[in-house]
Amino acid sequence: MVIGNLTSVVQEIYKNGGKKFGFLNLGDLGCLPGLRMLNPPTKNGCLEEASKLARLHNLELNNLLLGMHKRLEGFTYSLYDFNRSLKLRMNHPSRYGFKEGKKACCGTGRFRGIYSCGGKRPVKQFEVCKSPKKHVFWDSYHLTETIYQQMAAEMWNGASSLKTFFQCL
Repeated sequence: MVIGNLTSVVQEIYKNGGKKFGFLNLGDLGCLPGLRMLNPPTKNGCLEEASKLARLHNLELNNLLLGMHKRLEGFTYSLYDFNRSLKLRMNHPSRYGFKEGKKACCGTGRFRGIYSCGGKRPVKQFEVCKSPKKHVFWDSYHLTETIYQQMAAEMWNGASSLKTFFQCL
């Protein structure tokens, strides 16, 4: 359904003159603190069922973009590997200026994965870390502002730079 909707939107933009597109793939959904905590306490790994869905989406997105590139004259795209970039930060947080790559800054329970941040959810208890800038995850499902800033800079100026991609020649 997601790929189908994306196809329709891109084709409509293309039909109206859009030729250059920027995309990013999905991160490993099963590694979000809110899903990781669903594994038994003896396992610190990701929830494989959700991770499989993200991998399938990324594969289909890649196939879609390759197909559109072949079928639509002048269609070009840049695909940022959000999945790889996030995994690197989660698995090696200190390389990117973080102390914590798997546990959320705000929440409760294992990995602070219970979506309770702010006390306005059914579970009212929550903890907040002292320095959100040192965490990859803000809460059970969202990244911190610092991560988004790093990734935006990577997308704009990195190896497959959107800045260069969108410059008019």
